[in-house]
Amino acid sequence: MMRTMLAALLAATLAASADFFGEPAEQPLTGSRWQALDRIVAVVEKQPLLLSELELEARVAFIRQGAAQEALGELSDEDLARTLGYVIGQRLAFEEAVRLQVFEVSDADIAAALRDFSGRFAHDKAYREWLLLHECSEDQLAAILRRDLRVARLLESKVKLAARTTEDEMRQFYKDHAADFAGQPYAQVREAIRSHLTRERYRELTRQLIADLRARAEVRLLAPFAGAGEPPEGVGPGARP
Repeated sequence: MMRTMLAALLAATLAASADFFGEPAEQPLTGSRWQALDRIVAVVEKQPLLLSELELEARVAFIRQGAAQEALGELSDEDLARTLGYVIGQRLAFEEAVRLQVFEVSDADIAAALRDFSGRFAHDKAYREWLLLHECSEDQLAAILRRDLRVARLLESKVKLAARTTEDEMRQFYKDHAADFAGQPYAQVREAIRSHLTRERYRELTRQLIADLRARAEVRLLAPFAGAGEPPEGVGPGARP
């Protein structure tokens, strides 16, 4: 009798717990009731890259480019594909910097980078709400910024000299694009030409460097959108600022 009463009491307690917490624990999440909360989109040197991480990287990049609406809206497959190529390159370049033990980033540098990032929002409350909305801690954000700063320094050290433009190249560009300058004298547009040619060469050299790192690395793409866009230069889905 006592054993029967205890069994009944236990059953009632379990039923009450199921009502309070949701589905009973003995019912496994199978079939249509199961949904993956996250998934691996790539494996870079045996380190998985999750979809949630990729989405956060894309939104951080859009914010840094001043594209707030894109950072808040739904991300397209092209956005994700372009960010995927970028993040793979950043991870590989970061590991190269770590391997070479160069270009450490100080806490002061990170503090300045965080101030710059948060300053792109209308006010601090909007910044904090954005972090909360995307379940991003400030430590997570700092880690992305730290990586990108270190990679930027590594790339600059490797391509800065090679990206320089000679006087002959600038004059040749002026000659080849004379119609674009609408009669402006060379001296007036010389610095603009230098900036353009240096930026284009920097981008191409950076692409080559990242391509070389990727050719030597073990990278597996698992996302269905992986071929939807080309990886950009710089900070994510858009162009390098």
